[in-house]
Amino acid sequence: MPIKATKRQKEIFNRLTQYFITKGYEYYGYTGINDDSHKFGDGSRIICYVKFISINARVYPKESIMVAVKTNGRNKSIKEFENGNGKDFYGIDSKRVFIIFGNQKSYDKALRLIDTI
Repeated sequence: MPIKATKRQKEIFNRLTQYFITKGYEYYGYTGINDDSHKFGDGSRIICYVKFISINARVYPKESIMVAVKTNGRNKSIKEFENGNGKDFYGIDSKRVFIIFGNQKSYDKALRLIDTI
């Protein structure tokens, strides 16, 4: 279910977008209400999905942001990243991190995950 980003989520999203730009990745836009995430790529492929989590979430951290990348040789065995549920990359294995506003460790963890691409 799509949600409107909160002020806190927008702040984190803007910081993440700037990080992607410094890494040479582009913002590919919103995937729409069926998938409800924002995608980033390197000119030829999608490398990361970013999704806003509802303030009413029951399973994931409320009002967080999920960052998901495909599982690869660099991140496959790293235990600090959560395994995705198979839906993050349309059936392809993924690793993901949830960024919680005000928690710098979760933000830094997301940057480490992005750096494994």
